[in-house]
Amino acid sequence: MSKGLGIGVAVFLTTLLANIIIGTTFAAFLPQQVALIFTQIGAVFLLAFTLNKVWDQEQVPHQPLGAGSYLVTIIALFAVAIFANLFMAALAELVPALQASKAEYEKMVRGLLRSEDFWLNVSAAFAVALVAPVCEEWLFRGALLRAQLKAGMGVSAAILANGFLFSALHLNPIGLIPLWLVGSVLAWATVRTGSLWVAIIGHAALNTLNGVIFPWLIWDNAVETTPELSHLLVALSVFALLVFGLIFFANRIYPRRHYE
Repeated sequence: MSKGLGIGVAVFLTTLLANIIIGTTFAAFLPQQVALIFTQIGAVFLLAFTLNKVWDQEQVPHQPLGAGSYLVTIIALFAVAIFANLFMAALAELVPALQASKAEYEKMVRGLLRSEDFWLNVSAAFAVALVAPVCEEWLFRGALLRAQLKAGMGVSAAILANGFLFSALHLNPIGLIPLWLVGSVLAWATVRTGSLWVAIIGHAALNTLNGVIFPWLIWDNAVETTPELSHLLVALSVFALLVFGLIFFANRIYPRRHYE
């Protein structure tokens, strides 16, 4: 287990450093929407490819699944996206010190997706909804998760550690727990089905809803009102039950395969 955890921490630190260096370099002469695409490909995807070569791992499995498996995955990750929003809103109400973090996150998303330039908005949506899910899943679930399991880390420990490192890489304090849940669910689905496709499609669905559709349909430039805390907690409980219910259902319909 210690070896698997050590591998995870080393990959996390390497990815973080690469993101900072490459992201800063591209951001110096490219719009942030375009720089994000090159950063994901240059830092995350190439690192995953390199690690698979270093660990002499075979090509990441892309076994096809049934339409029902993909549909349940998309619905479950949609529910997780709503849960994440509710959780962050409730957390900001319960811990006033985190309100600044929530405001900073929303400002960053607005700056990325709400440019006055149409093509920059298209580039941002492409980066968030497609490039990031493919690159991040190839690294975290495609390379790192398999390396953790091969190093002798228990399945449950590997899933939780993988989800936590995925969450920590986003450097979003208020989103730490929701993103940990997201990463762990994606890791579990990958192990359970033996396919990376389910994680890529689920991640893309979540990012599309939470990172593209919500900011355009729900957020606006006017002052927003936050629902009462009691209402947030009720909604949070409902979606928590929905998420775990969908995961339970997915566990019944996913094919049982070995992931290595």
